[in-house]
Amino acid sequence: MAKKGNSALGCLFLLLIAAGIIMSLWQRSPILAIAAGLGIAGTLVFLGYLLRPRRCDICGNVLQRASYKWELEGAKKRVCPHCNRTLERRQSQRAMRGGR
Repeated sequence: MAKKGNSALGCLFLLLIAAGIIMSLWQRSPILAIAAGLGIAGTLVFLGYLLRPRRCDICGNVLQRASYKWELEGAKKRVCPHCNRTLERRQSQRAMRGGR
């Protein structure tokens, strides 16, 4: 089995490359370096927002491996395994009672 790389080390490597590009631009054109720095910082913030951990829509726990999708009250919700078992149990109980 292949070992996964350290993501923090990869991020540090990308930050060092970005810093090198900005330093190189600073020598040629400080205004362009500032614009590039702001663009890179904005991109990193946007990626951090996109890659934030997902949470269960019912209990709020962080979803780690498995998530399940349910349609509750007309809206699609992503739930953790614990809430999924609870919802399945309730659905089964309703079916056994005759749909009430």
